[in-house]
Amino acid sequence: MKISKNLDFILKLVILNVLVLFLIFDFCSQIWFPKYNLGGIPTIERINIYYAFWTTQSNYIVVVYLIVTIFLQKIYGTQRLLGLEIAITTYITVTFIVFWFGLLASPDEIGAYRPINWVSTVVLHLVIPLFMVTQFFTTSGNVYMSIEDFNRFGIFCVCAYPVAYLVYVMIRGELRFEQYGPDFFEFIYSGNQPIGWDGIFHNGNGIGIIDFDARFNTQFYYPYWFLDFHKYELKYGTNVIGGSEIVFFSHNNAQWTYVLVTIAACLGITGVFVGVTLGYLALNNSKYYRWHDLNDVSLSKEEHDYRMAKRSANRAIARQEKKKVRIHDRVQWTNFKRKLKLVPKEYHEREIEEFQREKMQIFAEKLWDIEENNIAKRQYNKRFEEMINNLSKKDSEVVLRNVKESKRYQKLVKKGVVNAKVRFE
Repeated sequence: MKISKNLDFILKLVILNVLVLFLIFDFCSQIWFPKYNLGGIPTIERINIYYAFWTTQSNYIVVVYLIVTIFLQKIYGTQRLLGLEIAITTYITVTFIVFWFGLLASPDEIGAYRPINWVSTVVLHLVIPLFMVTQFFTTSGNVYMSIEDFNRFGIFCVCAYPVAYLVYVMIRGELRFEQYGPDFFEFIYSGNQPIGWDGIFHNGNGIGIIDFDARFNTQFYYPYWFLDFHKYELKYGTNVIGGSEIVFFSHNNAQWTYVLVTIAACLGITGVFVGVTLGYLALNNSKYYRWHDLNDVSLSKEEHDYRMAKRSANRAIARQEKKKVRIHDRVQWTNFKRKLKLVPKEYHEREIEEFQREKMQIFAEKLWDIEENNIAKRQYNKRFEEMINNLSKKDSEVVLRNVKESKRYQKLVKKGVVNAKVRFE
């Protein structure tokens, strides 16, 4: 589907207004209605943790992006910035994927939400990502960017912010763990210190008053559980029976397991980033050549519909050919079984061997055709490589670039992208 510039502008404006309203709502809920696992700490610390979440930062990035693009589009009529739009859409898509398929795997995270927290969570982790993905699906396809060119520079730009975010949260987490680690936890919640958090943390200004029955968890250090690679226990007070310390949270397995989880999570999320980014780029390029010819000339609605109908017809023909092959094989097998019933049993084994030999011969002929094709390709590549080696560096770069473009055009023509506009009488 291709939409007008006015509809694109209206869609972005709607997303912007909804997102700004819910970011304000979500910020207020962090102050007055925080999650259960963050409700006992000072408000200033809740805000600190809130802005360390990828969800918060990615949604704020979406706001800035929408404001800039709406301004440029309305005032200057600037065309969409494809690389930037892919990056922003990737960020908010990862927000959706990592939350719903990663963070909610933690039972502690699910149990920490109040009903009002679920409202903002669904909006920021589901509604806004779906809005942005829908907006990209409906408005992409106006600009072409090859995957080769994008991989030279664009993919590193897309991943620059996630890498910077990872460095930030790991340094922040390490500093906070050193300052507010297990010793601080025990000191605050043991009940032996009359000054409590208010005196230790905020010098008695009143902001640091906390609920001592709602103790903080590991999100006080790292925003996400899979980033916490430390081995420790959070303890407080003593049991009446036995006199041992009460363990509030245990992160006491072998440390290498936590390090492995952190590394695996980072690699997995990196794969998600790269895969989603290239997927959006491929989608954009596919849509581009649905509405353009090989000369990059836009097709009319009539020409586009004709091309799609022709492509559907070609696919239907290909499916029919495959169906004919399956029917032929099935009929051949049925006839063989009928023939076998007419042959005496002592000749069954010979007939089966002959039938299998015929099948193997046909299969071997197909394999040989494939091998001949591969041999021809290898010989061509060898001659082509020799030719490239005999050229200067400048000429070889030109030739290689032209060869890549020719292969891309071959694929496009095979998919039904025409060389020029179709003329209608």
